[in-house]
Amino acid sequence: MLTVDFSKLELKPGFKVLDAGCGGGRHLSEAYRARGVSVVGIDLNRDDALKAHNTTKIMRHEGEHGGGASLVMVSDVTRLPFKDASFDLVICSEVLEHIPDHRQAIAEGLSRLLADTYTLYLTTHNFHWNVTGPMFNTLHTMFMTQYTELWNAVDPIAERIRSLGHVAPGSYAQFGKLASLPDAPATPPRALEMVRVLVTGHEAVARTARELFPLADKVGDEPTADLLTQRLQVHEKTAWMLRSMLG
Repeated sequence: MLTVDFSKLELKPGFKVLDAGCGGGRHLSEAYRARGVSVVGIDLNRDDALKAHNTTKIMRHEGEHGGGASLVMVSDVTRLPFKDASFDLVICSEVLEHIPDHRQAIAEGLSRLLADTYTLYLTTHNFHWNVTGPMFNTLHTMFMTQYTELWNAVDPIAERIRSLGHVAPGSYAQFGKLASLPDAPATPPRALEMVRVLVTGHEAVARTARELFPLADKVGDEPTADLLTQRLQVHEKTAWMLRSMLG
């Protein structure tokens, strides 16, 4: 039985997915079926990890996968052996009850959301300054509206982290390590390429918010869940509006 709705995950070729607490590999194998998606499964239980490994091995032999790579290992979800931003999506199903300090886990997730939001703000403001071409007036004004909204979003996220009893990150060095988005390009791209970059950025921030929502919902953290819902609505709507400009 799957407890994750894969139709909402927007898996794309080239994605790397981490299934944290993969168990026997139910969700890992489902992600592995997606075209061009590579998967990594981790679990503390060696027998479960071996079962998941054997499942993906059979899928490779039978050609029942989407063409990506697979890896299963024994590891602790609180001490992951991966660099920051190694994955496009993290599945963490039915293991949240094993996290003793949910406030810290939520604060860490919000810190990633803060870093993504601030990075996207800087990129959008950069494009507001540097856009050129026939669409200058339209994009210059639209980018100002968008960077203003992002700037106003930073404080509520940081203040929620503080409300949970943790320090909010606030340096470029910290944001660089936490953000899933790249920095703004050194050379401003053409106008429509700016729009494409921002579409990708808003989709990425939405993923970061969506990944944290199950934990906030499970532990009854309504203020965080409400904040995440608001951010999801903004980023999904903005991504849609930007995509519409690309035809």
